[in-house]
Amino acid sequence: MAGSLVLALAMFAAETGAFVGAGVGAQLDNTWAETHSAPAVLVTVGADVSEHVGIRMAVDVPTTAASIERGSVLGPDRVQSTETHHSTGWSGFVDVHGHLSERVRIAGLAGLTYTVRPMTLVLSRDLLGAGNAVLAHTEMTQRSRYDWAGLAFGVETQARATTHLSVVPMATVTFFPLAEYGRTSIGRVGAETRWRF
Repeated sequence: MAGSLVLALAMFAAETGAFVGAGVGAQLDNTWAETHSAPAVLVTVGADVSEHVGIRMAVDVPTTAASIERGSVLGPDRVQSTETHHSTGWSGFVDVHGHLSERVRIAGLAGLTYTVRPMTLVLSRDLLGAGNAVLAHTEMTQRSRYDWAGLAFGVETQARATTHLSVVPMATVTFFPLAEYGRTSIGRVGAETRWRF
């Protein structure tokens, strides 16, 4: 029974051109107060539904978060705020693709992205004495999340190394037209190793 199920799934994957991919890239996040870039892990699952059309789900997870530190001294008080944040993107794409050669194909992507955007703000206050000695320290942490949905577009080039294995450089950009303020795009570039069933 289990063997029949595995065989049926393998046949379905072969007939639909299903694939999985994983890689690394960089995310240029322009949705916070300061633009920053961060390394990201990329994962893709998809399938070709016809000779020139495919669908896929892509996830990009930044491996580091931006950190912004601001400090000031007001009389005996030294106040500092540290902000960390990142933007994890979940995207659904439709692609239109064609072959440049027997081993190379190019695709244009269009779809939607849901971006999970957590933020942590740490506010600290030091009461300073003579010689800037710290007499007292207090700290407050605030956590919040600002999730946005946006329109995503991209391109990729798939270079086939073997029957099943390809290297896929890609670039995407997501725009958030309904966001609360004007800094509303995230760009991603990277490359995946993709296995096609």
